[in-house]
Amino acid sequence: MTINVVIGPPCAGKSTWAQKNAGTGNVVVDYDLLAKALGSKKEHDVSGSIRFAALAARAAAINRVLRGIDDDAYIIHTNPQPESVESYKEAKVKFIYIDPGKEQCLERARNRPEATIQAINNWYSNPPKVIEELNLNPIKSFHVEFVEGKRDCRGQPMKIEQKLLQAESIELKFDADKGEFEGYASVFNGVDSYGDTIAPGAYKKTLKKRDRGVKMRWNHFGPVIGKWLEMYEDDNGLYVKGQLTPGHSVAADVLASLKHGAIDGLSIGFYPAKYKEDENGNRKLEEIDLVEISVVEEPADNAARITNVKSAIEEAQSLKEIEQILRDAGFNRASATSLVSRVKALAQSDSAPKELAVIAGLIEQVKLPINSK
Repeated sequence: MTINVVIGPPCAGKSTWAQKNAGTGNVVVDYDLLAKALGSKKEHDVSGSIRFAALAARAAAINRVLRGIDDDAYIIHTNPQPESVESYKEAKVKFIYIDPGKEQCLERARNRPEATIQAINNWYSNPPKVIEELNLNPIKSFHVEFVEGKRDCRGQPMKIEQKLLQAESIELKFDADKGEFEGYASVFNGVDSYGDTIAPGAYKKTLKKRDRGVKMRWNHFGPVIGKWLEMYEDDNGLYVKGQLTPGHSVAADVLASLKHGAIDGLSIGFYPAKYKEDENGNRKLEEIDLVEISVVEEPADNAARITNVKSAIEEAQSLKEIEQILRDAGFNRASATSLVSRVKALAQSDSAPKELAVIAGLIEQVKLPINSK
C-alpha cells in the first residue's frame, strides 16, 4: 500500500492528477468531491453546514487511511500544516507536488469565486514548508487540459465529464462468441446522482458532425478496448452496439467479466455544450459533445437500483420485509427503520392515501448510496 499526499496551490490540477493515477479500488480523499457528495450544488464554493460536514468527513477519511488500508490511497491536501506533515511522515507517505505556476493557476481560476483567487495568492505567499524541507520537485508540465475552442453555452471553457449507467438500465445484450454487446449508454429524462437530466435530442448534433469516431475505453483512463459498430438516439436514450478487440489483453479481461456478469455498466465521457441550470444548480443537458464511452466497474447513476427497489417493495408482504429491502439497497438500519415506522403511522391516519403517495414518490426519487464492492 502506498499513500500519496498530493500538495500544491488551488487550481494546480491535484484532483485531476489523482483521478488519472488512482487505480480501481484506490481511495481518493478529495474535499471538493466530498462536498459535492454531501449536497453542494456549487463547485469550489462551499459554505455553512455542508462545509463543516465535508471537513469532518475528510478528516475522518484521512485518519482511516493513515491507520492502514489494503489499497493505495491519494489524499488531496493543498497546504498541509506541520502537525499534518508529521502524521504523514509517521505513515511513510509519498508526497506529490503539483505546481504549474502561479500564472497558470490564476488563469484557471478566472471563472471561480474570488475566494479561490485569494487562496492562490495566499498559497504562493506562504507555501507549505514541507516543499523546502523535503526538497520536493514540482510536476510542472501537468495541467488540466481544455480543448481549444471548446466552450459551453455560457462561453466558459469545457472539460470532459463522465456519467455512468448501471448494467440493469442498459438492458445489455451480449454475444460471447463475437465479443459483441449492445444496450443503452445513456437514458433521457432521469435525474442522476449529480442532479443532472439529459434531454431527448442531446446527442443529435454530436452524432451527425464528427471529425473522429467515439472511442470505446476501459474505465475512461484505460486503453481503447474495441470499437462501436452502431450508435443512435431513440425515445429512451443513446443506444450503442460495440465489439471488443480480439487478442487485446484488457479486452479479453473485459470479455471475461461480461460473461461472469461482473461489469456494472457503461459511462459516457463528454463535454456539456448546452444546458440550462435551475436555482439549485441542477442542470438539464440539452446538447452533449460525445468523446468516448467506457465499459466501467463502479457506476454512480442509481436509476436501475431505484427501479429494483421499487419492484421489490411492490412484492413485499410486510413492513419488516420492506425495511430489509431498503437496508439491502443502501439505507442504514436507522434510516430504514425510521421510514418504515413513518409509513406505518401514516397508514393509520385519515390522510394516509395522500401521505403514502408522497412517501412513495420520495422512495422513487431518492438517490441511493452505492455500497462498496
